[in-house]
Amino acid sequence: MRRRDFVTTHGDEFIVSLVADSLKTRVKNAAPYVFRFWTGTFRLVSTCYAVNPVHVLHVPAEKEYGMLRLYDRYMRHGRVPSRRAVWRTLHLTHRSLRTCLAQMIKKLRKQ
Repeated sequence: MRRRDFVTTHGDEFIVSLVADSLKTRVKNAAPYVFRFWTGTFRLVSTCYAVNPVHVLHVPAEKEYGMLRLYDRYMRHGRVPSRRAVWRTLHLTHRSLRTCLAQMIKKLRKQ
């Protein structure tokens, strides 16, 4: 990309899609190992993270907070946190305080 001065505003998933498409015979479907959890203002969380665990938790709303907190915790302690700590930090078990407050403020402004 650098050699060809290729610039995109579509993000990392677009780039990954291009590479995966060019490597069709070598890229396998990861669906059995990945599950998406929506933990922001739109909340759609299954309990499969605990009942039928997957290897990769895709949590788009946690890019700015939850994932960074997990990384800081890993760097501080030098080990991966327990599953329960990960679930809690990524707001799989409950809504974040930030999300709750944002929704309450939004409702109050509508009134």
